[in-house]
Amino acid sequence: MSGTQQFDFSVDLMRSILWQYEGAPRAVALARNDLSWIDSHHSEFWRNWHRDVFDLDTANEFGLAVWARILGVSLEIGEPRRVEGVFGFGTENQNFSNGNFGRASDDQVNLDIESARKLLKLRWFQLTMRPTAPNINRALDSVFGLGAAFVFDNYDMNITFMFSSAPDYRMRRLLERTDILPRPSTVGAQWAVQVRPSWGFGLNHLNFENGNFGA
Repeated sequence: MSGTQQFDFSVDLMRSILWQYEGAPRAVALARNDLSWIDSHHSEFWRNWHRDVFDLDTANEFGLAVWARILGVSLEIGEPRRVEGVFGFGTENQNFSNGNFGRASDDQVNLDIESARKLLKLRWFQLTMRPTAPNINRALDSVFGLGAAFVFDNYDMNITFMFSSAPDYRMRRLLERTDILPRPSTVGAQWAVQVRPSWGFGLNHLNFENGNFGA
């Protein structure tokens, strides 16, 4: 994620030259040749690994799969799928208003890369962050962008996640089928979309810490 620790991937092979060989020109020349190769290949490998695996903001498909194993989440979401060829009456295969002579099953759908990235970042915040309202809002800014989503307390053991624009179908599927939004334990959560601007103070439109002047 952004702000991850930066590493120096360079390797100083000249330190491997013992003092008694410092006056041996051939040994020193061999070490310098190896140092040149290591600097160009070893450093490049670890820079790519940092970008493609270590940093959640830039990780590729393989890196996200690694993070999914570390964080203990699946990058697949079950989708209801109706078995074809069921027996019933009429166009809807009804069986006397009691259902169908067939069973609906779940089919696993893989998340696209960006939806998987959001899922993993939210899971990381779930595991590492104290779930206060300010912390949750900072997490939402990190995942969805500044001001794209925020949370407020309903003061009834429930919180509401408000999105400034309607999530696309991938994110909607993620929100509906997973409990991935960070929240305190035993506190209920729901999400909604507020496309009309509300009046208030600050980035999250607070009105004296009681909510928003908007419906």
